[in-house]
Amino acid sequence: MATRAPRGTPAAVSASPTPAAASRSSAWLLIAIALVAFALRVGVTAKFQGIGAPPDAESNPDQVEYENFAWRLASGHGYTKPDGTPTAIRPPGTSAALLPVYWLCGHDFFAARIWFATLSALSCLFTSVIA
Repeated sequence: MATRAPRGTPAAVSASPTPAAASRSSAWLLIAIALVAFALRVGVTAKFQGIGAPPDAESNPDQVEYENFAWRLASGHGYTKPDGTPTAIRPPGTSAALLPVYWLCGHDFFAARIWFATLSALSCLFTSVIA
């Protein structure tokens, strides 16, 4: 048998959070996850590649080509090989993702690596939104 609170006393507060509070806590959790994801990506890049190091042709030759295409695009040479020959040897997505960084910062490997770490961490947020 349920008992009532005596007259004049406030009713018991609900233990479950309101929808707005739950939404805020979920948002903070997602932001925390994205920040941890960003920190991990920057840390791993700094440890194994070097945060401002140029691409390593020996360990990843694709990275060198994408970076060169991005720099040539930013410099106004189009999607061309170093000799100026237009090419479609690689899909342009990675180079296009680097393009804003090279336009804004010049040929800066540090900025490019931070940009990719940011995009990658933001993909965690985007995945949670569409899930």
